[in-house]
Amino acid sequence: MKKYKLITENFTFECEIQILEKDILIPTNSILNVKVNSDNFTASTTLDIDISMFASFTNDLLNIYNSLKGTAIIKEPYGSNFVEFIAKNNGHIYVKGKINSFCRNGYNQELNFENEFDQTFLKEFAYDIYNECKKYLK
Repeated sequence: MKKYKLITENFTFECEIQILEKDILIPTNSILNVKVNSDNFTASTTLDIDISMFASFTNDLLNIYNSLKGTAIIKEPYGSNFVEFIAKNNGHIYVKGKINSFCRNGYNQELNFENEFDQTFLKEFAYDIYNECKKYLK
């Protein structure tokens, strides 16, 4: 699994995707490990997702960088965890989301976050993650 990192002044988003090729026809055929740090608040969890949905997210993220328009969201089909990137008119990217541990260690933890950063931080992350997943676009 390759780790992808988006690091800005006050926000970090890290993810690793594990594609379960033998389960590719099942709606939750991949595991996405996510870690968010927003203004020194940190949370991490795993999301059960469809790789084609994640590929679409990476495509949308690249489009946001190139056009400064639109949104890109990754969320679980059966859960409440999500991360959404939204282009703003001023050349900034607004990000918001919710990361929940769902009592994986016996206790429930949740981080609701929002942040904003200059779109120049998005370039390398968006291209790297898109190039890795574009073959799964439908």
